[in-house]
Amino acid sequence: MATAARRDPPAAVTERPESIASNTGILCDCLRAVDVDIDRPALAAKVCDVAFQMLGPTVERGRPNASRCLLLYRAAEGSPAKIIVKGALGNIEILGHGQQFVAAGTHPSGSVFAWSPAAPGIVARDSLPAVSEQQIAAFVRATSPLIEARQPARAFRRAPGETLAGARTLASLVRLVAGAYEGDRNNLAFWAACRAGEMAAIGLLDPETAEAVIADAAMRAGLTFAEAARTARSGVRTGLGARHA
Repeated sequence: MATAARRDPPAAVTERPESIASNTGILCDCLRAVDVDIDRPALAAKVCDVAFQMLGPTVERGRPNASRCLLLYRAAEGSPAKIIVKGALGNIEILGHGQQFVAAGTHPSGSVFAWSPAAPGIVARDSLPAVSEQQIAAFVRATSPLIEARQPARAFRRAPGETLAGARTLASLVRLVAGAYEGDRNNLAFWAACRAGEMAAIGLLDPETAEAVIADAAMRAGLTFAEAARTARSGVRTGLGARHA
């Protein structure tokens, strides 16, 4: 359990081992583990290629008898929650706060997990590529069509420490931006980002989440990644400055 893994020292090194639980797991707090649950080798390889291009090369866990794999990154800021995208051709999960994955051991099929080019522990946590939630949002949008996701992925969930009031207000802003028409997209995205920045300034959510969520909504409305990221960043910073002035 996550609470046991958060102990200092963690329960895994203080409690007696059990024969039915001989694998070693890693807690995903402050990490971003891209779990590619796709059984088509060519498609799984394509999703991994997109991840390497958009998020950067990193260590990969796999097993010889399957195309499923896991790519390990660390969160650029905070400890974001899990994201899952379900499609007709497979699933992509972005593991986060409170989640765990098997890092060393044997899969129920009998296949041993292996890392390339090196395993966590040999590779230090701080040397993993840091990814922002904006990068994750762009990756989710790029890979959703590949797995034939049935509906656009809602890439962000309420993160630890984010207030319920903030989540509800942010959801309303997202709906407005995502449904904007072509002539209104930039202005509405900037306005919403300013409001999100004001919310961040009074502690209703963190600034990076504000930027990422508004940028994702703007991309859903049709803006490019660069346009959406630039507009969201500018608006959030404006909102932060207005509240701090």
